[in-house]
Amino acid sequence: MKKTTIQVSDENRKIIQSIQDKSESKISPDEVLTKIFKLFNNIRSDQLNNRLVVEKNVNT
Repeated sequence: MKKTTIQVSDENRKIIQSIQDKSESKISPDEVLTKIFKLFNNIRSDQLNNRLVVEKNVNT
C-alpha cells in the first residue's frame, strides 16, 4: 500500500487534534462528520491555492 503525505495547515492540524482529543471522550458522530468534512474542504482549498500559485509562477 502506497503511503501518501499531505501538507497540513495549522487550521487543519487543530481540527485533527480536536477530533483526536474528543475521541477519548464522548463525541457525537455528527460532530465527527462535520469536522471531517471541514477538514476535506480545507485540504481541497489548500490544494487549489497551491495550484494557483504554481500556475501563476509558471505564467510569469
